[in-house]
Amino acid sequence: MKVKIIKYMCLFCLAMLLFPMPALANVSPGIGAVSLLFMLWLSILLFTAIGGGYVIRKKMLAEKGKKQSLQGIAYTIIVTVSLLLAGATVGYLMFAALFAGGMALERAVRMILWSRSSRNPEGRPSYLEGLNPSRLVLASWLLITSAVILVPVSITLALQTGDFYHYAYKGSEKVKTLRAWTTEEMRIRNSPDVFNQEKIRNELLSLRESYQSSSLYTCILPGYSAEGKKFTILMVPNQASFLWPAISFRADETGKIRAAKVYKPGAVCPDDAKIITEVRESEKDYVYILLRL
Repeated sequence: MKVKIIKYMCLFCLAMLLFPMPALANVSPGIGAVSLLFMLWLSILLFTAIGGGYVIRKKMLAEKGKKQSLQGIAYTIIVTVSLLLAGATVGYLMFAALFAGGMALERAVRMILWSRSSRNPEGRPSYLEGLNPSRLVLASWLLITSAVILVPVSITLALQTGDFYHYAYKGSEKVKTLRAWTTEEMRIRNSPDVFNQEKIRNELLSLRESYQSSSLYTCILPGYSAEGKKFTILMVPNQASFLWPAISFRADETGKIRAAKVYKPGAVCPDDAKIITEVRESEKDYVYILLRL
């Protein structure tokens, strides 16, 4: 038994370290997903205790003349390693959640088998004496329910974080593009060559043609005019939903670029959204600014 426990513990640790990470999921999954994983490990401990699993384990060790085994130590190490690595990347959390879910199901099945064995007076092992079979079954099903709920929810939250990081990364490039567009738009509209309006108009129309959309974003020019100093440039996401939010951008004649997290495709960034940069400022890393929207 000791060798088997150590083998499984080593295999788990190696798998956690060698598990290939998706390129777009190399980002922290967030406190929400990690908390759900922690709750799953707590559920395993809690429902095992409620069902009487630790009492059974203590009796089994007593029959062998032992006070403790490597199982508890191995379990502590596995839980600690899984939580530490799960907080590092989305990929690690997905693997850790699936592993914890497997552990929960294995524990639940074991308790169900113990409950069946305890109902047989003739073939019942001594370490199952005095236990309540119904409580074992109830704890088992509660543990299964916890795993069925917490595993997919934690993975969904982790993937949502990874997907939003993808949008933030792509959005940071859009911010740089918007900065260039806005800077050039302001330069042309504020040109001192007021007596050559036709030239200014042609430059603006030419600039407008450069405002290209992409697979992720569509450029919108609401009420766009080649006259005057006022203008608005919108970059709206083509894909977004309640579970998979995206980022929408707005720039105007003030030189301020705003961004907002949106939950439906084509959603326009509000005119009072958070200002993430101004064209007069030097460029910076916008990824983490966008992640805090």
